[in-house]
Amino acid sequence: MITMSATALISVELGLLVGISFSLICIIYKTQNPRVSLLGRAGDSDLYEDMEEYQNLVPPSRVRVFRFQMTSRRKAEKKANGDTNNGDVVVALVQRQLDFHTIILDCSAIPFLDSTGLVAFQGLLKEFAEIGVRVVLACCNTSLIDTLQKGQLFGKGDKDMSKMLFHTVHHAILYANIQQPDKSSEDSVL
Repeated sequence: MITMSATALISVELGLLVGISFSLICIIYKTQNPRVSLLGRAGDSDLYEDMEEYQNLVPPSRVRVFRFQMTSRRKAEKKANGDTNNGDVVVALVQRQLDFHTIILDCSAIPFLDSTGLVAFQGLLKEFAEIGVRVVLACCNTSLIDTLQKGQLFGKGDKDMSKMLFHTVHHAILYANIQQPDKSSEDSVL
């Protein structure tokens, strides 16, 4: 609409220039303002949706699930901690007992990952590993998996791929809870 209007009112060359410029501004805006959603389970199904958009969703026990429209490490850390301030989230996470052991990133809305995004993923894994929180990925497309493999996110020879990459969010949650059983149920047995 912008390109057509500028072309009709000014000239073809300037109209196309205005259209391309507007498109670039839109792309930059979208990549600089990503959407991160905390997901909850819909009833007894294996469907997980945005808890802010839908009612009656239940968050999985001791696991946090996020969906990214584009990669944004800082927003994910803030939502994991329930923090809305601009302070240092990692310090806040270390200072109190965590009520979760695993973060699952639903990558279904991430079409690609560049080198900066790969570095951010690696930093995210390292930071959360330091405080004892596992990060796993779900619903990754093949180009994203290829990029993660090239960046050796799964270790040398992709040795950790089966522990970090899952086809569905539900499978990732089941795996996380098997690997780290609920401590409250262990305490009640003892």
